[in-house]
Amino acid sequence: MLGASANATDEAGPRAPRAPAETRLRVSHEAVTGSFIELQPAAPGDTPGKTTFEHLKPTSIFVPLDAMTLLHPAFARAQPGFDLFVPALFDTAALGRLRTQLADFSKGWSSIATAQDAHKRYPLSAAIRGIKNDDEWLRARDALVSSIGEITTFVDEHEKKNENVWVLPAR
Repeated sequence: MLGASANATDEAGPRAPRAPAETRLRVSHEAVTGSFIELQPAAPGDTPGKTTFEHLKPTSIFVPLDAMTLLHPAFARAQPGFDLFVPALFDTAALGRLRTQLADFSKGWSSIATAQDAHKRYPLSAAIRGIKNDDEWLRARDALVSSIGEITTFVDEHEKKNENVWVLPAR
């Protein structure tokens, strides 16, 4: 998923083509390969100290690591101490805060009009660095907005059912 250009080579030979930014920012509802973060409904009685998990559940959604890296500040503001590399249990109060943070992020993200502006705003993002022109930027921007909508829907569904949600690191 995170290769280089189709013509690039290294000492091991040709590398796989780099996935377009828009695909690197899209949530999946099915288990995926590559680096992703799994958002999974918590079982009743789960506590933040839980250490073993059944991954790749059909009730989970899967957020590519590139998208989750961009969304990390929203998750961290919703749940102080949030770390992409440690399982985190978001209770219903944290889910409500997350919804607000995702909406704020989406507004700011949607206001970026050009690839050049996106490069300036997110210079460390591999997905954004790979964007070559405004058309690619607009597709990537729309892909992450769509993903934010899907994450928000997932959060809403579980918050309304008074269910907590695990955010599980890439495996």
